[in-house]
Amino acid sequence: MAVFPSLGTNLFLGVLLAFLLADLSDAQKKLKVGVPESSMATARSALEDSNLAGSLRLLPIRPEDKTSSFYSINRTYMELSSLEIDAVVGPFDMALDLVTESLAIPYLCTTFDFSLVKKHTTFEMLPDTVLAGQAMLDVIKAYGWTQIALFHDDYKGKTLM
Repeated sequence: MAVFPSLGTNLFLGVLLAFLLADLSDAQKKLKVGVPESSMATARSALEDSNLAGSLRLLPIRPEDKTSSFYSINRTYMELSSLEIDAVVGPFDMALDLVTESLAIPYLCTTFDFSLVKKHTTFEMLPDTVLAGQAMLDVIKAYGWTQIALFHDDYKGKTLM
């Protein structure tokens, strides 16, 4: 059975990639990683047993205010500008995507997003759904499986199949 990384694993991998992208010339500098507030518990849990915990600061960001697109983008811009974040790791959010692109902050997406326009600073941690589906089909054919099960908790898993 093909297994895809959990959100916690993707957040952990995202933080590792953020280390590679960040300018850490100052050995005492802690990497500031912005994580949407809704994913903060998952991010902390994914990192608690790693050696990275002492080298970074997870900062909560709040892009979820959907009063209006303009307000959400403006608020996110003000927040990210004031926090001086080195990278953002978490689920796709349109306001975060636009703001991180504008501020040239690496944004490491931990979820599929079918409307994601390829940009310079946004990196998808998951493969394109078509490629993931083809990879699953290749594994199924290689092992000669006639039955498989895929567990999913939203429409994206169903779309992948």
